[in-house]
Amino acid sequence: IAFGFRLVTSRFPSEEELKILRQEYNASLQQTADVKGDDPSLGLVIGKLRDLQLNPTQLRAYANVARIILNLDESITKS
Repeated sequence: IAFGFRLVTSRFPSEEELKILRQEYNASLQQTADVKGDDPSLGLVIGKLRDLQLNPTQLRAYANVARIILNLDESITKS
């Protein structure tokens, strides 16, 4: 999570930011644990990552955190 944040914003996340993102990750894990099948919003990514034998529930949770990071004002404006 911290690595993705740094790639997008060019800085390390604060402890508070990291705490919030981890909470979102854990909430996403709980919300998507019972979801069966592929998430169509992830498109071909799931098919390619399935070859790496990643857990689809974790993949969905990381995708949700990535969406949050990419939608930060800081990542959009980069000033």
